[in-house]
Amino acid sequence: MPFLNDSLKQQLKNLPEGPGVYQFLDKKGEVLYVGKASNLKERVMSYFREGSEVRPQVLAILPQISEIKTLPTNSEIEAIFLEASLIKKLKPKANIAQRDDKSFLMLAISKDNFPRVFFLRERELAKKISEIQEVFGPFPSGGVVRKALRMVRKVVSFRDCSQNKFQFYQKKGRPCLYGFLKVCPAPCVGRISEKDYQQKIHLLKKILTGQNLEVLLELEERMKESAQKQDFETAATLRNSLQALSELLKTTFLFEEQGSLKRIEGFDISNISGSQAVGSMVVFCGSNPQSDFYRRFKIQSVSKADDLKMLKEVLERRLSETVEKSSKESAWPVPDLWIIDGGKNQLKVATSVRDSFGFDFPIVAIAKGPKRKKADLYYSQEDIEKIKKTFTTDLAFLEQLARRVRDEAHRFALSYHLKLRSKQLLTSWLADIKGIGPKTYQKLMLHFGSLEGLKKANIESLSNLVGRKKAKIIKESLKSLQ
Repeated sequence: MPFLNDSLKQQLKNLPEGPGVYQFLDKKGEVLYVGKASNLKERVMSYFREGSEVRPQVLAILPQISEIKTLPTNSEIEAIFLEASLIKKLKPKANIAQRDDKSFLMLAISKDNFPRVFFLRERELAKKISEIQEVFGPFPSGGVVRKALRMVRKVVSFRDCSQNKFQFYQKKGRPCLYGFLKVCPAPCVGRISEKDYQQKIHLLKKILTGQNLEVLLELEERMKESAQKQDFETAATLRNSLQALSELLKTTFLFEEQGSLKRIEGFDISNISGSQAVGSMVVFCGSNPQSDFYRRFKIQSVSKADDLKMLKEVLERRLSETVEKSSKESAWPVPDLWIIDGGKNQLKVATSVRDSFGFDFPIVAIAKGPKRKKADLYYSQEDIEKIKKTFTTDLAFLEQLARRVRDEAHRFALSYHLKLRSKQLLTSWLADIKGIGPKTYQKLMLHFGSLEGLKKANIESLSNLVGRKKAKIIKESLKSLQ
């Protein structure tokens, strides 16, 4: 294409991969167009390929493009809502032209005591603005955002019915189909308090504004509290939400490569008061995750809640895989960098373990801070000089990379911890049922593995496994958890 000059060619070459939002700017720095992509590099380059189908509104502004900006996101869902937010804020002319012949979707949250979450068209907004507390959009692709919201609803359930329907089911004393499917918490029949429902809306707003990791940590904290209070049903529900959100967070973006680091390892510890403690190790090659090399460590030597001792065990076991198997092909490579979830104390433990094995690779610790908003890095002067010499002098980039590795290590540790915790919930619940002895307990554990798995079983399958009498006892006990 004649307007594809050397500057644009270089910008296209350096585009990141992974999900995110892109902007086309003219020579004056004015944003001409905003779009989203599951793969930024592939999507943006498609506009400049001969024979590509490009919408007329975008085709008209291609010769004016002087700069391409990208905003990588942690997931495709985050990109969908970020795109809508930027279009609303910047009003790029190509996006506006695209809207001339149709009214885009908006997502609204009502002002009700139990707020309704619903879609409406832009043209309807003025009529309903007095009923709405917050609105998101416009969304260029209605089908995509509807699909995204269905995925979000697996994490945070909410009502989407009109006030008339709400009152109809309220009088009937039973919820609609969504209530039975548990994608709506059924406030119409009093299954959830106003306070708890407002908490769900609070989490939903965070997801819609890209604060997914904060939601994950908030859900995790509430799950811990429920488990400690032996409210296993609530803990199991929160666990399911955590697993659904973890799935959303799995799609991550790739950072621009810098330096020559070949193997970065990130570590995190996950436990509830020392219970079901696990450690995780994630591996990045440069700045790209290498999930084939991820490893989990079930803590063996520490029984009480002591994150430092647990971290020490995990790091020692990890380096043993390099030292003790050094003559074998299965030996793990020596890392180029360790990134540890924690502060000064965690850095001290990691440094001590590394030195005791005779290695000298650099180590960086990254502090969580409240809700992980803080990102203080801790390192020795010697280690930071190694990083500057062999990898990058850009500490902002190092912080960005450390955040990403830490968050991935946390997600990976948490997913394994939730699996172990699910088995513990079933164990605790079965122990309280009269008439269920060790043999029956063992059969149920081996067959179902979790409380959720047991709840899905019908009376026939239970009877075949443990007999009719015990199956009835179990089913009656399950009713008390509803």
